Amino acid sequence: MRLGLPSVRGGREELVRAIERKARELARGAVSEPAGLLSYGDRLAIPGSSLKGAVRSRLELLFTPRPDGAIASCFAVQKPLAAPPSKGQHGWRHYLLWAPATEEARPVACGRGEQACVICDIFGAPGLASRIFFGNLWLSGSWEEWTEELPLDYGERVMAFKPGAKFVGSLDFLGLRPEELGLLVVGMRLHEDRPILIGKNKYRIRKRADTGREIVFGRLSLEADAISFAPWCAEEAKKIAEEAGARLEERDGELVAQGDGLSALLAHLASLARQAFPDLRHDFDEVVRLEEEIWRGEA
Repeated sequence: MRLGLPSVRGGREELVRAIERKARELARGAVSEPAGLLSYGDRLAIPGSSLKGAVRSRLELLFTPRPDGAIASCFAVQKPLAAPPSKGQHGWRHYLLWAPATEEARPVACGRGEQACVICDIFGAPGLASRIFFGNLWLSGSWEEWTEELPLDYGERVMAFKPGAKFVGSLDFLGLRPEELGLLVVGMRLHEDRPILIGKNKYRIRKRADTGREIVFGRLSLEADAISFAPWCAEEAKKIAEEAGARLEERDGELVAQGDGLSALLAHLASLARQAFPDLRHDFDEVVRLEEEIWRGEA
């Protein structure tokens, strides 16, 4: 690729300014349409695959080495970095945010069956079927009410969901032990009413090109409306509910937890995960760390 630059006289600073001007011109010319949102017909959605990837990555990064040096998660979908990125390099915020997980040497992929790490065993890996199935999250409300086009810094334009937009969807699971279901609760933060990070702009503060106002993207708060247990796991469901002090209702042959009973059940499942996986940083809050430590350090 050849980059055409105007003739420049002077020192290094003049050349840098000329390159920056040319980069802005190229950016404006390269973006003719705003980056869009995923839609199926007239329905807007957050893809289930994106949510699954975000939850999986969060859990992988929350695991720390055990006393014997073993690690419960293998980073099957993330290769280890050859060297720590310096500030300003691609991925430097991610590296700092999730340390020490990003500093650890982990295998690229684990084995199968009994050799699979807990994350691959739940979420799947090459040759190993997933035991959870994330559906799309569908926007509640109209396009006009909950989306807007934003002109951003660096010449980028995007279509974005407005703050407060709500979505509905479902997650199916198969053959999970109570502590594994608790891992999902922790991964989605269903028991603590706090957002997870998702999307390409989650680590950076962006600015509107027209007003200069700062914009934060990539915060998604997940809330469970109900958990339904199939008839073949009714005994196990009753046992877990009794331990949690939660009430289950029978609906269409399934046992359902909702309302206060659901809150108690989610807290109990998270507690079971905490006991079964002590090497998981259950209380880590990446949003707080990003905004109060890493972003504050950039100011």
